[in-house]
This record gives sequence, structure tokens and C-alpha cells, in this order.
Amino acid sequence: MGKMSAEDKLAAVERYLNGKESSRTVAADFGISHRHLLTLTNQYQKNGVEAFVRQYTNYTKTFKLDVLNYMTEHGTSLHETAAIFNIAASSSIRKFLFNNKVSYYTQANVYN
Repeated sequence: MGKMSAEDKLAAVERYLNGKESSRTVAADFGISHRHLLTLTNQYQKNGVEAFVRQYTNYTKTFKLDVLNYMTEHGTSLHETAAIFNIAASSSIRKFLFNNKVSYYTQANVYN
């Protein structure tokens, strides 16, 4: 499956959270990875339906530094931090790290 619509993301998450099917079964039915479904679920639990509303935004330097500081202070992973700050792709945080010359090796949980 290509990119998922907001409606499909919500349907997949709600079906998984219903508890009648495993995450692997739901993910297979939607043509996504098990890991991606869990990421969507985490985003939904932190931000509700708003997590699936497509946002095209330029983050301010202050916001990026706040995200990086939060991740460092709380030891959260890229995926967790993205969900907390409603950043659609955790790879954006990797770019924040790179652009602010923060070493991956100084971040304890950067690959989780």
C-alpha cells in the first residue's frame, strides 16, 4: 500500500485498539509494517485524531531545540519524542540533530 490516508490510519489504529485482533494481523490487512502500526497508535494516543492531519510546517529553531532538549532530559526515543510533539516523521528529529550538530552518540536512546 502507498501512503495511507488519515481515514485509513484512524481505521487501522481503532481496529487494533479494539483489542480483538493482534497488531500484526491489522498491519497485514492494511499493508503496513507492524512497527508502523505501533507508531501510528502511539501518535494517536498522544495527540488524538490531530496526529493524522497532514501538517506542512517549518519548525522554528526554538521549537527544534526544545524538542532536542526534551529528548535529552527525558531520555525519550525518536519515535516517542515525535509522538509527544506531534511531529509526523521521527526522521525530522534526526535532521534536527544533524542540523544542530548534536552527535547521535551523545543521545542515549536515539535509535529506539
